Amino acid sequence: MTTAEKLEAQESVKRWYHYYERHWGPPPDWDFKLKALARFAEFVGKEPDGMIKECLREVEGGYKKIRAKKRRFYIEKIREFEEQIGGFEGRQWANAIRSFFIHNGVAMSTDIMK
Repeated sequence: MTTAEKLEAQESVKRWYHYYERHWGPPPDWDFKLKALARFAEFVGKEPDGMIKECLREVEGGYKKIRAKKRRFYIEKIREFEEQIGGFEGRQWANAIRSFFIHNGVAMSTDIMK
């Protein structure tokens, strides 16, 4: 299992915290969010930075574009992760993961998949 310190050293996790804090203030449940991310990373067998790198690609002008297939892959994995945990608790864990992706520039709405 990945430690909180190891997770917090990842650029994507730093970005997540920064943008979350900037928009909402310091997350009161940061330890929970890190625990959820660690468990999800284990579930998919990827490090947080790797997940975000898979979902975004650099385009001309220094911008990044979302890779639709990878985004759909992670939307589905989050759904599976949520179902595995189950109930309200599963929704809380999955929402923490969605927050991670969203604050790293990867939209997570399932409406996008239609």
